[in-house]
Amino acid sequence: MTLNVVLRAGSCCAALVGLVAAGACSSSASKASAPTSRSSTTSASSAPQSSSSASLRPADAATTAAVTHAYVTFFNYRTASATAQSLLQDGAAFAAEVVANGKAAQVQKPSVTVSTVQLVSDHTAKVIFTLSVGGSAVLPNTSGYAVLEAGTWKVAGQTFCALIGLNNSHPAICTDPAATALPS
Repeated sequence: MTLNVVLRAGSCCAALVGLVAAGACSSSASKASAPTSRSSTTSASSAPQSSSSASLRPADAATTAAVTHAYVTFFNYRTASATAQSLLQDGAAFAAEVVANGKAAQVQKPSVTVSTVQLVSDHTAKVIFTLSVGGSAVLPNTSGYAVLEAGTWKVAGQTFCALIGLNNSHPAICTDPAATALPS
């Protein structure tokens, strides 16, 4: 069964979850084709990978808690769009995408669990997370990023764009480096 839903942006990624769920739950999905099981980490980022994992360092407890909070809240279907925008890098620029994805999340009930947070720099963290829909993991062990913006850890714009891109959705904002670039 293909789930063609648009996730509510307040729940962050309704569009991306619908797209991901379509591929994960259907052997004949025409849009997204996410495998139902993965033995390695899926990447939800188009950023170049670090030359080695040696450049990553463990995040302290406070950073891990702040990044986890941003991801869990952003992807929660109960989160209001305004709150989701505040937890997304350059969230105001993504307002239309967040609002446009508004209604289906109540049905799909997307959520995220974070398993690892590692610092790439003082302002960027690599995040390993699992995206679930209705309690079932559709993107296990997915790699994304968080950025420190104005003192708050937020879901990276490029991670959001990569996820919604799985459903062949490519809003213009996702091509704007100002909204999607990782800080150094």
